[in-house]
Amino acid sequence: RATLGANVTHTVTIGDNDTQKVTVEFVEASSSVVENVSTLDIPLRLSIIDGPSTLIAPVVVTLADAGGGIATPASDFLFPPANINHQFEVHFPMGSADGASGNFIITLVNDSVQEENEAHMVALSWVSSTEPKLELSLGASNYHTFTILNDDGVASLSIDDPVAFEGDNPASPKKMRFTVTASALAAGMNVD
Repeated sequence: RATLGANVTHTVTIGDNDTQKVTVEFVEASSSVVENVSTLDIPLRLSIIDGPSTLIAPVVVTLADAGGGIATPASDFLFPPANINHQFEVHFPMGSADGASGNFIITLVNDSVQEENEAHMVALSWVSSTEPKLELSLGASNYHTFTILNDDGVASLSIDDPVAFEGDNPASPKKMRFTVTASALAAGMNVD
């Protein structure tokens, strides 16, 4: 005859070995904005390629100043605060869904100087997480060029119409004074 002993239940723990494949990329390779707009939002897209449909852990995307173009940080735009490595970050929290977007936000400097449209580039450096089950990679669109469109109008000059009477003595020529007025001076333009 069989009887149950003291241990009638047993707990089994099944380990979760599922991984999640995730890529992050810029939504678009380029954008443009008029300089009198206060900020430029450059969207990044999170794509879950395989595994659960929402992020199983937070993800940090690191961006860098890639230079190029003639727009200059501090005089034409301001980057957000950088991390200790002088890089910029966009965070996707745990639970973010496939297709979620995060924005890299640049502050524009609105000046009154007539200048040409100015471009600059940022690049995705890497994507990271503390979760070892996340397989992270950068997507195909790793660079973004933004163009700041000048809104200061075309520079123009106007000259008044002075009057002087002609003299008969070539030894003492008459001088005329012209007043030149400029509107929307272009960078580097002087009127003397």
